[in-house]
Amino acid sequence: MPAEIYLPKSVLKELKTNKKLLENLIKEIKKHAKGNHNLIDIYSPGEDLKVLKGYLLFKKVRAAILLKISKNIYIPFLIVKKDSELGWNLSKYSEDILCTRITKIYREILNKEFETINI
Repeated sequence: MPAEIYLPKSVLKELKTNKKLLENLIKEIKKHAKGNHNLIDIYSPGEDLKVLKGYLLFKKVRAAILLKISKNIYIPFLIVKKDSELGWNLSKYSEDILCTRITKIYREILNKEFETINI
């Protein structure tokens, strides 16, 4: 099944200044879509959803990615430096913070404020 990446405007805003980080994020999502287990499953906020954690730029940056399993859609929603307060402990214990970010991204998706990358 083909996969897609939805890049919400808030995430794109962060990534536009760092093209290398954007390329690395896309590369890691592509690997996962092809069956590599490079992204770590943190938890499932819903029946058809998984929150994945990925390491970018030689593990200096962490990314949280929402995966809509049935449609194979990856939606990055949080990019943080490893040494930030959230970055050093991005896990299922961060669920409250992650849910807040997922809600924000969900609104952007509903308002069609995202770019699509087919992989």
